[in-house]
Amino acid sequence: MEVPLGDTYHIHFTTRRFSTGAPFTLAGTPTFAVYEEATATPIQTAQSVTADLNSVTGLNLASVVATTANGYDVGSYYSVVLDAGTVDSVSVVGEVVGHFRVMPAEDAAAGVKDVNVTHAADTAWASGAITAASIASNAITAAKIATDAIDADAVAADAIDLIWDEALSGHNTGGTTGKALRNAGGIILHTGTSDNTPTNTSTTISLESGAASSVDDYYNHTVVIITGGTGAGQERIIADYTGSNASAVVTPAWVTTPDATSEYEIVPGTVHAETQGGGYQNGAVWVAATGSTGTQLYVDGTIDNPIADSSFANAKTVADALNLKVFRIGAGSSITLAAAYDDYEFTGVDYTVALGGQSISGATFHNATITGNDDGSNTTNPVFDHCIMGENTLGQHTLQECRMTGTTAGITLAEAGNYFWEGCFSGVAGTGTPKLTFGAGNMNVNLRHWSGGIQIEAMGASSSTDTMSIEGWGQVIEGTCTAGTVAIRGNFTTSGITNLTLSDDARIDVAQINAEVDTALGTSTYAEVSGAPAATATLADKIGYIYAALRNKITVTGASKTFYTDGGASLWSKVLSDDGSTYTEDKGS
Repeated sequence: MEVPLGDTYHIHFTTRRFSTGAPFTLAGTPTFAVYEEATATPIQTAQSVTADLNSVTGLNLASVVATTANGYDVGSYYSVVLDAGTVDSVSVVGEVVGHFRVMPAEDAAAGVKDVNVTHAADTAWASGAITAASIASNAITAAKIATDAIDADAVAADAIDLIWDEALSGHNTGGTTGKALRNAGGIILHTGTSDNTPTNTSTTISLESGAASSVDDYYNHTVVIITGGTGAGQERIIADYTGSNASAVVTPAWVTTPDATSEYEIVPGTVHAETQGGGYQNGAVWVAATGSTGTQLYVDGTIDNPIADSSFANAKTVADALNLKVFRIGAGSSITLAAAYDDYEFTGVDYTVALGGQSISGATFHNATITGNDDGSNTTNPVFDHCIMGENTLGQHTLQECRMTGTTAGITLAEAGNYFWEGCFSGVAGTGTPKLTFGAGNMNVNLRHWSGGIQIEAMGASSSTDTMSIEGWGQVIEGTCTAGTVAIRGNFTTSGITNLTLSDDARIDVAQINAEVDTALGTSTYAEVSGAPAATATLADKIGYIYAALRNKITVTGASKTFYTDGGASLWSKVLSDDGSTYTEDKGS
């Protein structure tokens, strides 16, 4: 589209719903931005969009005022991109809704372009090359041009046909009109006329044999648009494609079934036009043990066409192009990180991630078996949630309910900082124990709700101020450590504690309790009781009075019973009485 400088360009576009592909309201105070050619910064932002124009659901209007004051230049290409708005509660920021090129301003007579007096074919004239004085008077007049010198017959019809009939793939030179036409509304993957063989149905269309791809599933999840002939104006998602007969299954069904007169275009799908649960469901690029190896947007990495785990780098290419940050990894898959994955999320069940020495700051891994090491420097703790950890060297991190299986060095802490393990447990059967190995730098390690044994290695080797807290139940074992303080809270036994300092006032240890009871009953001695027994005496005093009564002197008269100390002094006594039927001993005093 060419827009004269100073004019207002009105773009009508349609937004569609996830589940049906039907027009749907653009919500959330939608606005658009305008980008000039390859620049990354828009020249205009937050320009208002009129949603549901004329009360038509899904019909929207974006108006661009293409003035010099707004930053527009003659000859430059521009793209109109949504920078705010949602469709069915899903953000459509980044969706391209139009392209145009700014041309010279029109004359006062509408539709008549001004003559460019500074450039020809985008090349500046030499200073003074063309002036009124340099053109001889009456050098160019109607009479000077031979009659019919320029007419339709003077231009080879075939030359024009060759230009317009050239395959779209030939229009690939940046900055040309052909390239701009090819990119209008998105790259056209294929055009043709249905040959109706096999016969089209309400849910199929036969593409042009010999022109369409012969590869099965090649057009899966793209959009077929009927541009002419029977059924013109309909758009459908291609759910499945058979290359041998160029037949495509579409969804939803056609309202008007195409026939041999139906012309069509096939273009990539859109993130907000997911149908039948397809596309990048849950905002994720999908990966499986077997799958595609391509990077075609809206085709590869969808729920129905996941990318093979062996081509995981392609999954990142697709994710980055679509501004997605989530990977859904299929069961049995094994991926290796070959680039930084800061702030990405990996989710799935029963899959393996080899960290590959890459940066994973702020990343999240769910339900994965983790192998290898990160780059050892995490400004934001990555989170490993319900993962199986083995022999890993990691920078600062957070583990949540992870199974710890490494018994050689286990988890080695790679940098100074804070580490958090919540609800983690030993995954080592029998008498083996997972290990935690301290690295260089001052480290603060927090284990909350830990279960099982844990062996600490190299604590204090680099920093005498290493600290560790462990809460839960199990056993704490010192391996080869130099120094450091470990605070223990909960039901733990200890083993091999030599160089570590334990702060374990809150530790419950059955053996320790047994030893203290043994000491209390079999080793400790207690002072002799004194005075009369109190009603609320301690157990030790009560036992002491019984012991004194059995061991020391007692005297009994008709009126009293007296108990004595070891030295023979009176300790306490009871008043006695007997009325001939009842013998009574009063409370001691």
